[in-house]
Amino acid sequence: MVKIKRALKYEADGFKSLIKSIHNIITAQNNKIISHDTVLPHIYKNDYEFPFETDILIIGSGVMGLSASYWLKYFARQDISVVIVEKDIDYSSSTSLLSMGGIRQQYSLEENIKMSLFGAHFIRNYASYFRLPLSNIEPPKISYNPQGYLMLASSEGVDQLHSNYLMQREYGCHTKLLSPANLKLKFPWLNIEGIELASYGLYNEGWFDAWELMMNFKTYGVFHGVKHIHGQLLGFESKTLGTYYDPITHQLLEFKRPNKAILNVKWGDGTIQRKKILFSKLINASGINAADVAQMLDIGSGEIGREIPLPVEPRQRYVYVINCPEGPILDCPFLIDKSGLALRRHDLHGNYLVLLSPQSEEFSEITNDAGTYFETNIRPILTQRIPCFKNLKVVKYWCGFYDYNFVDQNAIIGPHPYHTNVYMINGFSGHGLQHSPAAGRAIAEHIFHDDYVTLDLNCFKFERFSQKELVFDKHII
Repeated sequence: MVKIKRALKYEADGFKSLIKSIHNIITAQNNKIISHDTVLPHIYKNDYEFPFETDILIIGSGVMGLSASYWLKYFARQDISVVIVEKDIDYSSSTSLLSMGGIRQQYSLEENIKMSLFGAHFIRNYASYFRLPLSNIEPPKISYNPQGYLMLASSEGVDQLHSNYLMQREYGCHTKLLSPANLKLKFPWLNIEGIELASYGLYNEGWFDAWELMMNFKTYGVFHGVKHIHGQLLGFESKTLGTYYDPITHQLLEFKRPNKAILNVKWGDGTIQRKKILFSKLINASGINAADVAQMLDIGSGEIGREIPLPVEPRQRYVYVINCPEGPILDCPFLIDKSGLALRRHDLHGNYLVLLSPQSEEFSEITNDAGTYFETNIRPILTQRIPCFKNLKVVKYWCGFYDYNFVDQNAIIGPHPYHTNVYMINGFSGHGLQHSPAAGRAIAEHIFHDDYVTLDLNCFKFERFSQKELVFDKHII
């Protein structure tokens, strides 16, 4: 009887905690507050609350992990259990929160175009996707700023830009080609020297608030029972399923499948304890740390079926907030220069976000300080392309890392060919935020149906690296 009363008490406390968590998330969402109670819906206090087993274990609660958890619950609600492990609970190094928040359809790869089209649809119709059943709680808004991308091409990029345009139009994208004369007519503040052609997005492009999207994903997941653990992943344990013959070593080897994660869990009182959690399926959504998680699974160890490592590494970049009262305001597009420089309006008070995308391996780590990097690499390009920025001032900047696929710069989505219960959603190379709704949906579909349903993303499978079926997006930046 004592055990039954205790169980009922924890169930009641859990419901109260759920309502409090949702209230905290929505309040913080509306007030743009990042706090301990907000980003971590539930801090476990003891073993009675800790989930020792789960159907789906997700490593990483960035936008990809949250999207995957959202879609798993969107399709299955209470039929499956989902647990997310995250070490950076205040999102201080979140790739998505340190990005420019853009969304565009101007790609050359069919799958990227279709993922962005769905991303735009999802964000525009967020209320219908995030509305909680049997609840009068309205989902917090997602601040979306419609503003087309303007892609600039030199003579070397004209053919590719035109080819991209034809494919985009084929799949329903609202893009328009601009000659140098028309470009100057539409954007008179732009220096068109060296530009032979431009592509401009007329619809479904712009930028949005990453924090708002992530907290909507989290609110929906918490409401439907997704559990969050503040912890550090230490490794995995595996279950032996059988043996197989190795023709190289002429030995019988064990076939193992990972089924238990080893964690350092931080309790609500600040103490740390080592715990284990049993899982059926695992999703590696750990962003810039994805390769480290893969190594813990012996992916890249050289053993049969695990010869190839996960080709994802952190790639560093600075994002600057600059101020220039003389700059364009409402007619400022999301500009992508042929040099790789990106600029967009930050507000209506003369503030802008600007970055320079690394163009080669030598930029995998920026070694000089932020001020020197801006003055040496960014200011000359920016003031040459937009002369009215000659008196700009740097207001602030931040340095972040994104998960860079150093082989073909495209996403890695789907199950691992050897560890078939391990799913990857990694390596988006700067496009993750805008593709997160489609990528999370794809992972959930594959888990439930053993295949993709709404959008075929098989081109992003892990096996492409061993089968020499690489996919490149030729988007001229």
